[in-house]
Amino acid sequence: GIVSKNRGAVVKTIGDATMAAFCTPLDAVRAAVRMQEVFHEDRPDTEIRLRISLHTGPCIAVRIHQGIDYFGGTVNLAAKLQALAEGGDLAMSERTFGAPGVEAFLGGCAGRLESAEYRSAALEHPIGVRRLSTFRAR
Repeated sequence: GIVSKNRGAVVKTIGDATMAAFCTPLDAVRAAVRMQEVFHEDRPDTEIRLRISLHTGPCIAVRIHQGIDYFGGTVNLAAKLQALAEGGDLAMSERTFGAPGVEAFLGGCAGRLESAEYRSAALEHPIGVRRLSTFRAR
């Protein structure tokens, strides 16, 4: 429900991961923050905590059976950025953070926003990342 209310669609689930696509980066960030609010650390009925990662960019869309799936570097980097998040965190590329409205929206959110870098031997240069720690003190 959170995904669709923020102009997104769940593309697929892979094990305990879910992939969604959104109309704009701001839509994705709004949905991610709302999901973290739902699975906050003081919620007594579940121990589930989410690690959410976001990246913005072009991808390859393919119709498979009755749905659409997405592939490419944008999708791969979005998945890899999750390594920089812990339960209750949202890790997003600088490209997502720099999209219209994102920084202003995050300025009104509770939590600690910090800069980080994602490094990989597969990448020529490190990727700038912003991490929002929504419910944990660091």
